[in-house]
Amino acid sequence: MPIEIIPLGLDHVDRASALLYKSLKQDPISRYISLERNDAALKQYVKSLTSFSVITGGAFATSNLQGVSLWIIPKAKSSLRGLFKSGLAWVPFKFGFEGFNRIQHISNACSKIRMTSFKEPPWHLVAIGVDESMRERGLASSLLKFAFKEIDRQNKNCYLETANKDSSLFFEKLGFTLSQKILSKKIPFEILSMTRTSVGTIL
Repeated sequence: MPIEIIPLGLDHVDRASALLYKSLKQDPISRYISLERNDAALKQYVKSLTSFSVITGGAFATSNLQGVSLWIIPKAKSSLRGLFKSGLAWVPFKFGFEGFNRIQHISNACSKIRMTSFKEPPWHLVAIGVDESMRERGLASSLLKFAFKEIDRQNKNCYLETANKDSSLFFEKLGFTLSQKILSKKIPFEILSMTRTSVGTIL
């Protein structure tokens, strides 16, 4: 039976962000920026990120909300309305001084790669999660393939960053390739930058 994918609405932000928080809380990047203890700030960050993606048109979910994906689409990068309405502009400060600095370390390291890798703004996959009881049933693949249709229609590239090597194998099966390994003395793990190139476009 086909898996139905729908655009996520603001009325579903609470449920969708709760699912994503459960999926992401053990991720190395999440643990790093939350200092492995600031769960309240991490929950607020995920909720604000979900709201931002919904407002700017980059949030998708299975019809039963058991799978969610969040993208930062090219036009979203200049959306001040989205940043402030979602609360994303203020969330980094909730992690405290050390947590804020860690967010900056991650952001700076990744931004250098993005700025040199693409001629045109790409789609950026920032989060994807599936309810634990529904994993390995094709929900994550369906979420990505749904977005790929629009990405390819726009003739855009897309990319993601992950510190989870098991996840990188999954993304490779969906057409992403490893573009660079991000290493920094300030970050205690390796981040993999992965890209998917649309047909007819050149990085």
